[in-house]
Amino acid sequence: MVKMNLNNNEALAIDVKGLTFSYGKGKNKVSIFENFNFTVKEGEFVAIKGSSGSGKSTLFYLMSGLLTNYTGEVSLFDRDISRLDEKELSLLRNQTLGFVFQQFYLLPRQNVLQNILLPSDYPLEYASQKKQREEQAKKLARDLEIHERLDHLPSELSGGQQQRVAIARALLNQPKLIFADEPTGNLDSKSSATIMEYLKKIHKEGKTILLITHEDEVAKEASRIVTLKDGRVVEDIQNKPSSENSLKKTYQEEKKKAGNLFFNVLPIVLMNAFQNKVRTFLTMIGVIIGVASVCSLVTIGKYVEDRIMDGFQGMGANVTTLSGHINWNLRATDQYPRKFNFFEPEHDVDPLYDLFSKEIVMMTPYLEAWDSNVAYAGLEVDTGPRLYGINHFGHKILGQEIVIGKGINSHHVENKSPVCVIGNAFLGRLFKNESPVGKIIKVTNNSNNVINCEVIGLLAPIQTAANSKNLDVYLPYTFFREAVVNWWRRQIREIAIQISPDTNLVQFKNALIGWFKNKYGVSGNFWLNSNSLLREQMKRFIMLFNILLASIAVISLVVGGMGIANMMLISVSERLNEIGIRKSFGATKKSIRLQFILESLLVCSVAGIIGILLGFAFYETLIYVGSKYLDKVKFVWLIEWNAIVWSFLSIVIVGVVSGLIPALKAEKTEVIDALRSD
Repeated sequence: MVKMNLNNNEALAIDVKGLTFSYGKGKNKVSIFENFNFTVKEGEFVAIKGSSGSGKSTLFYLMSGLLTNYTGEVSLFDRDISRLDEKELSLLRNQTLGFVFQQFYLLPRQNVLQNILLPSDYPLEYASQKKQREEQAKKLARDLEIHERLDHLPSELSGGQQQRVAIARALLNQPKLIFADEPTGNLDSKSSATIMEYLKKIHKEGKTILLITHEDEVAKEASRIVTLKDGRVVEDIQNKPSSENSLKKTYQEEKKKAGNLFFNVLPIVLMNAFQNKVRTFLTMIGVIIGVASVCSLVTIGKYVEDRIMDGFQGMGANVTTLSGHINWNLRATDQYPRKFNFFEPEHDVDPLYDLFSKEIVMMTPYLEAWDSNVAYAGLEVDTGPRLYGINHFGHKILGQEIVIGKGINSHHVENKSPVCVIGNAFLGRLFKNESPVGKIIKVTNNSNNVINCEVIGLLAPIQTAANSKNLDVYLPYTFFREAVVNWWRRQIREIAIQISPDTNLVQFKNALIGWFKNKYGVSGNFWLNSNSLLREQMKRFIMLFNILLASIAVISLVVGGMGIANMMLISVSERLNEIGIRKSFGATKKSIRLQFILESLLVCSVAGIIGILLGFAFYETLIYVGSKYLDKVKFVWLIEWNAIVWSFLSIVIVGVVSGLIPALKAEKTEVIDALRSD
């Protein structure tokens, strides 16, 4: 034993004299300490190490006042804790001591900030300092790099993050002495290095630290190392910690190995994934059907949508809508005459009258904003209203009849007048016994955009399956563009056009789109839609149709994923012995987890590729059969990239999710239990 020399003038943080402690009574009595003496100077960083049963954890509890049934004297900063009453001892622990436990001991239902602030809840007379404590807690969180997790629960944190929360909690009240019981015991080497670096940092700032550990590498980071054996100090030496954290070095070595973890695990995955070929194939059928459903049904939905819209354009309706959008798929090498963003009235709308004088009767920009509510005199309609911007031709083009008042005219458009024409349903819901004309209504769009306008006209009722068109509000498009805050909504992306009855819609469409293509090249996408009102209803129907198809596909995929998960769980149960052996020879939890997730992902990938091929064959066969019996259906080789992308995403999601629970079960399996499973 190497004895430490102590200058009598040096202040002591811990002074243990004649400590005697034992567990049990009578014949079951087990003596832990007998006449034990120990001191820690203020500002020291002391590591107490020893094997299991050496008494180091018991000494931790005794010196910190967590165990009190002893004889002898334990003094903290010249105060014999055995002479303190319950309140004084609690205050000592709250204001002078900080605790960091191996098991973290975080409150599971409170978030990170609340856990850090736990010491500020006691004593009650310090409640007035709550705000200052909260600022201190946030500062500690920033220092420990957990400030972005303050609103997370402990279960949402890694082990290293949880331990940093525990350290922040221990430091909240700026204690003079930190008791750390195996603070790195449950952590990986990277997290251990981080924790030890921070403990060394606060030691340099003047904190006294007593560290309990069984790891030599951890103990070497302290400035004094005390070794216990059978309740006695067998070695007490001064230590000069290395400038380089030895734990950090260990982590860097492990990190180099971790870089090859994927390739180390992959052969094991390939060997095991298809070990039981029949069971694996039968389980894969569910995923094959699910992915085939996603691929085929999404493609069929898009194909049907295109055919329906083409059918509307071929119906010869005298109202059509020109749409223009930025080409988001532009490449840096693409060449075009000028950049298209949105339609501009002077440059894109007005010239069309001269260019297509025989075909175009009248036009209006067509702007819309959803999710609006309309209020007047304390009454409000908050479900259904939509806001539209049109010019003086808008009512005629849209086939609207004004039953009270008048419609929007050219004067309103030129002067950006704050006027509006409202749907017939407002008459009964906002204006009970009076004409709406001349009244000022308030339209709120996107929760914070308030528009006040004078009602100048009331539309005739429109008979539709959904009566929502009777809740529309129409503004001069020039006023709409000024009043609506949402920049995207203010831009003109659609132009409603009334064409002469004898116009060839297909030729007109090609000529109109061709003109814009010549003007803007590939920088814009342009298309023509038939009657805007019918188109809007049809789009809703198609959306519901596609959702229905996608739901069927998702259900199939979920069923398939459950089958994979069940197979992997059975596989874990069957391979417990293998898992135990791999762990006993150095397999980490990470490698076990990765192994089972990759096995699941591999099975799903093979099933997914088969599913995509079957889905392609299915919808092409369907189109071919349709072309034989339906005149307007033509056979095409169709590849819908969105469907393929969704299929691959489905494969990855199902593979990872279905393998995650089995992987977690596998990694948590104890080595001894696994080895004894046979």
